[in-house]
Amino acid sequence: MSDLYIEARLQAIKDIASASCQDKKDVANILSFCDEIHEKITEIRNKAIDDFAEMARKIKYQDNALTDIDLDYIVEQLKAGGENE
Repeated sequence: MSDLYIEARLQAIKDIASASCQDKKDVANILSFCDEIHEKITEIRNKAIDDFAEMARKIKYQDNALTDIDLDYIVEQLKAGGENE
């Protein structure tokens, strides 16, 4: 799931809240909540990518049989969130 998909879904929630809620405080709370969700998802995703990258580096340099796999490319694709495909 790419960041663009997540951002689009959270933006849809924000748009619905802005159009439907009568209380501006409720709208502000929902918008803030969506932003917090996006930040947390990004944080978790980045941690997983960093962990994978560290594991990939260890595999790459410890097992010569796997040196033909471009693990750096895989890490870059993960960081891009699939948006470069």
